[in-house]
Amino acid sequence: MIVDQVLVWMQSATAHERCRAAELLARSFLVSEIGDDDRDGLEAALTVLLDDPEPEIRRVLAEALGESNRAPHHLILTLAEGRPDIAAIVLEHSPVILEAELVDFVASGDEILQVAVASRKWLSPAPAAALAEVGTLAAAVALCENVTASIAPFSLQRLAERLGYEASLREALLARAHLPGEVRHTLMRHLAGVLSNLAVERNWLTSERSEEATAEASDKATAILAVSVDAEERPAFAEFLRRTGQLTTTLLLRAVTFGDIHFLGEALALLSGVPRTRVEALLAEGREAACRALFLKAGIPERTFPAFAAALDVQRELSSEIGFAGGDELRFGRRVIERALSRCRDAGIGDLDDLMVLLRRFATEAARDHARAMVSRLLRQPPLALPSPSQTDGIEEAA
Repeated sequence: MIVDQVLVWMQSATAHERCRAAELLARSFLVSEIGDDDRDGLEAALTVLLDDPEPEIRRVLAEALGESNRAPHHLILTLAEGRPDIAAIVLEHSPVILEAELVDFVASGDEILQVAVASRKWLSPAPAAALAEVGTLAAAVALCENVTASIAPFSLQRLAERLGYEASLREALLARAHLPGEVRHTLMRHLAGVLSNLAVERNWLTSERSEEATAEASDKATAILAVSVDAEERPAFAEFLRRTGQLTTTLLLRAVTFGDIHFLGEALALLSGVPRTRVEALLAEGREAACRALFLKAGIPERTFPAFAAALDVQRELSSEIGFAGGDELRFGRRVIERALSRCRDAGIGDLDDLMVLLRRFATEAARDHARAMVSRLLRQPPLALPSPSQTDGIEEAA
């Protein structure tokens, strides 16, 4: 049998010659049309080669067999349990490694092996979950950058919770399509913490002022995120905010001043237990007694109801005046909050009341955001063409 002759020859062959023979045997096993006895002999020969003192032989076998679904399972598993740089070849490519085995390799904690698993095409949710739970930063980034990987929402959230303070992980996560709102929110909170610490370390702000600024910016970003999530994602995001204690009256009031009441309706339905369709109908109709009862059932403090009612009334008025869909959203939001503030004053809420202080802060933010947007649009426009010297001369002569 030729395999026997090859094995005898390999006893005295050089390392380079043995590597070449190992590659030929591996490819013959995969592509040759041979009988069962010969195939068994080839498999035995390949198995014996795993014990060769020359490590490059195992690399050759890994590269030759790594992508084939015909490769013997025990051969691939043995290669995966060897030197990390060789194991990574089969862990990244071999289709014969079982899902449970991939999880075990992730649990080993070896970064090279974890990155290899994270880079597999069409990686399934279970190994991805293991990587989200114990993977190193490099493995987590590789997983997020793997667009073919199937990563469950709870795994994305776990990645954000564990490593969201790392810029490389934030960038990789945010580059993924359809990232859940709670994951984006967690990344935002991590980024706020990083910036707050930086401001304190550089002595740009005191610790107290940094905490205040961070809290204000986080609240605003949360409200923007709340009104920007897709309709099908709103219930889950509202529940996430409720569960984490962030579905507050302040957040809802800020959200409604952004000119979109859909998230407010979702939150009120969640907090009150009233069906969402009924909540939306009540908000659209605007009947004061029914809306007041809804807000009270949702646990919204009664003293804040005039502000919500004013904002909702103004939105209905402005929507009929200038329209909202596709319009100037920042201008719309600014007009909402300014008119709501005016109506609260007319209702007798004093200027020193904390609700009025909050609304004035919202109004200031809205004015600044609108101004920034206007300047940004102006800067994007082409510059005005200056008159040529000849045109200037003509004007002077005419004068």
